Amino acid sequence: MFLISVAVLLTPVAVWGLWLRTPALLRSVRRTAAESPFGFGLVTILGIIYFLGVCVPEREEDAIWYHLGIPIFYLFHGGFIQEVPFNLPSHYPMYGQLHYTLSLAVGNDSTAKAFSFCQFFPALILIVSTLKQLGHSRSAVFGCVLYLCCAHFRLPTMANVQRTVFFFTLLSMVLLWTSLNRRSFSVFVLASFFCGMAMGVKMNALLFCYLAEVLLILGWLLFNRPGWRNSLTYLSVHSGISWLVFSPWLIKSYMITGNPLYPMLGDFFGCLPRFRDAMETTSSIHGITAMKVSSLSEAWAQVVHNVETLTSETDLLFSLGAVSLILLPILKFRGHRWVWSSSLIAYLFLTQLWGDTTGRLFSINAGVLVLLIVSTISEVTTIIRERNRSIANAVFPLVGILFLASFFFVRVPLLRGPGVDWRGGVTLTEESRKEWLIERGVRTADLFEMEAWMKTHVPPEDEVYVAPNGYLTSLRRRFIASDKFFGEQLNQWIQDGTVNNRLRDLGADWILIDRIEDTDFWPPGLMEQLEGKWVLVKRAGSWAIYRINIGG
Repeated sequence: MFLISVAVLLTPVAVWGLWLRTPALLRSVRRTAAESPFGFGLVTILGIIYFLGVCVPEREEDAIWYHLGIPIFYLFHGGFIQEVPFNLPSHYPMYGQLHYTLSLAVGNDSTAKAFSFCQFFPALILIVSTLKQLGHSRSAVFGCVLYLCCAHFRLPTMANVQRTVFFFTLLSMVLLWTSLNRRSFSVFVLASFFCGMAMGVKMNALLFCYLAEVLLILGWLLFNRPGWRNSLTYLSVHSGISWLVFSPWLIKSYMITGNPLYPMLGDFFGCLPRFRDAMETTSSIHGITAMKVSSLSEAWAQVVHNVETLTSETDLLFSLGAVSLILLPILKFRGHRWVWSSSLIAYLFLTQLWGDTTGRLFSINAGVLVLLIVSTISEVTTIIRERNRSIANAVFPLVGILFLASFFFVRVPLLRGPGVDWRGGVTLTEESRKEWLIERGVRTADLFEMEAWMKTHVPPEDEVYVAPNGYLTSLRRRFIASDKFFGEQLNQWIQDGTVNNRLRDLGADWILIDRIEDTDFWPPGLMEQLEGKWVLVKRAGSWAIYRINIGG
């Protein structure tokens, strides 16, 4: 398969490069641990918690349906990037999800989460090295503590793309700062490339990475005045490379939906009729404030909502970042202009986030805010140290403990909630994974029985349509499931009398149904409509699988 072939070719190159750098990295880690043993201990505790989260099955709905479900669809449908029927997020850019392809091909959701966990390491290395360059070597390791305590790393470790887009955004920003400081065009090209990668992972990078960097470049050009030709070169190279890297997803989305940024900017680009319902549903919960409101009072209400959301989520990065934005230019602006300017732009752009999930979208700035906060606290401790060294030495440990407390305050209720009940256990064998999922109601024994039966009785090349529960990454085979955003559900097809035509269009050979006797979900007269068209082959509790009579 194409994607696996690419991964197989690139992985040895990456492993070889890591092997060459490992001795130097280990020396740096030992030196950093010796400089700040307490902070390194906190990082280790947080790292263990995240790692234990890898060792249990994935159960978060978005991860199963979206972040893992789409790569699984690619794997079992030829290994190529393609349309995933009725899956709205499949039209988003997918650089992050493609990383999971090889993990899923050789393992399961835990191997995919292991890859997600490993993305912490380059981000932490980047944070430490950048803080040292800013002159904060003694406090650099506490930047790692703050980063790991970000409220928007969902669950201990969830298979999603947060870590990926956070890292690419921070890397692109740091490279941009370096390139403009040193006037290094080669580093500038790298910054533009990783900006495009961030855009290709998550669309909020269009605002907080691409547009933010354009403003930074414009500001640099305004103050340095390199001439109109050089100015045009910088702007065109940055935008050209960023959009070129992002362009495969624009082309794919346009070819399938008629909108290169589907489901965003539907009022401007429009889309094909069959994608309109899903686009309008998404538009009702996400957007840009300037394009959604009709008065200043509405815009202000959204800004207040955004601030309340971030503060109520115990997001200390947001709160301390706002304070640091005021203090740092007073304490020491020299040497911190890029960190401060980038953070200021992030907070200004926060006013343009519209909807209910703005905190999660704003969290892409976590890396930059960590640099801002640590720089500010470091400058404060420098002033305090001149008067009382003992108090100064206690500042960062206290901040680290504060963030660690907030970490547990946010996560413990979530982890002890229904369907998760996670206490840090290790669940790696197939039997223990099944028991874990059954105990929490994520899966049922009947479903596992049905999956085992299908492995031996349903040919792997046959297509299985799953309804109404499409969150079945453990179903390692070809299958299609509906998405409520598309208004395309099996019970609706039955009501319209189009069910067999729709299934035939999808190429479905089998249909796997949960809650077949649930009269609240299935319309009256279901079995009468399907008589002679579906053949019941297997029942397991509430689950039933039918062979579809294509000619019926």
